[in-house]
Amino acid sequence: MGAPGVNATDTTLARLADLITKGTVAAFDMRQESDFGYQAYHAWHVQALTCIADVSGPDGDYYKAFQLQTKISGTTAAHIGVGMLEALREDVANGYLRRTADLITAEVFGDFLEMANHLLSAGYHVSAASLVGAVLEDGLRRLAAAKNLKLLASDDISALNGRLASKGVYSNLVRKQVAVWADIRNAADHGPFDQVKAPEVREMHAGVSRFLAEQLG
Repeated sequence: MGAPGVNATDTTLARLADLITKGTVAAFDMRQESDFGYQAYHAWHVQALTCIADVSGPDGDYYKAFQLQTKISGTTAAHIGVGMLEALREDVANGYLRRTADLITAEVFGDFLEMANHLLSAGYHVSAASLVGAVLEDGLRRLAAAKNLKLLASDDISALNGRLASKGVYSNLVRKQVAVWADIRNAADHGPFDQVKAPEVREMHAGVSRFLAEQLG
């Protein structure tokens, strides 16, 4: 997570800008036949691949192209890599990658919610409630970032819920429902566990699934 209060997109743009600078410096140093330039290139290369995987996915076109074109270190490879990072930064700034990110998020959430469903079916409703609650909290964080709201490392479901509702992202009625889910998640994580009822967890599972599909789908 980035620094408290920093928008996720701004953090990504700053990260890419830093990598563009590092790649440019590495290219210059290699042109001067400096050993430091090649050392800097390899460090930059790893950081850039990691960043691209985080931003556009390890199976995306940007990652595959960058990996292929910068496999052999050198000034030309560095310049090509910098150009790709500049293009990726432009796409992020213009919001072109948001839909791809949303699809990846939906897929991940779906996997975890399916796991929770299996736990419910096996009779582990307390564990299922904890897992659904974790998915909900992450979803609220993503929603807050998408709405350019401040995020703090200490934010829990209750804090995120209050901030999103107060900014009109969703209604007060939805806020009350999210608060109910937060109570169930807290009981599942910290006890008393006898307050976590299987029927309520099933309703929570269905409700959180709908909520995330509506807000992030």
